[in-house]
Amino acid sequence: SPLNSRLGVIRPVSLTTGNDLDADWEGRVLPLTVTSGWKPAVALKLRSQRTPKWGDSNVHCCAYHCYTGDCHWTNWDNVSERQGTWQGSERQEGSGTIGLLLDLDKGTLSVFKNGR
Repeated sequence: SPLNSRLGVIRPVSLTTGNDLDADWEGRVLPLTVTSGWKPAVALKLRSQRTPKWGDSNVHCCAYHCYTGDCHWTNWDNVSERQGTWQGSERQEGSGTIGLLLDLDKGTLSVFKNGR
């Protein structure tokens, strides 16, 4: 359902090159859940695409969960976290507009709901 959707950003990597959709991803590409403990081969392939542009950051994929208002992120190594409370955390009830603003200078992802 639309309320159970996640909206987010991911590093510019190929999710399928070198990965088999059926064998590695089991038919569902879920980059937020990948860690070295779950899907270690996929995690290694994703981290191997690292470039100098990534800098020191270890957040490689993050998303806003519309139904819960939670923030999810992963480093494709040993962390896949859900942050339930964050400044302005709010779930999307019913229809509406969600906007994302990625500030690469500050290293932040802001979520805007219905124009605010």
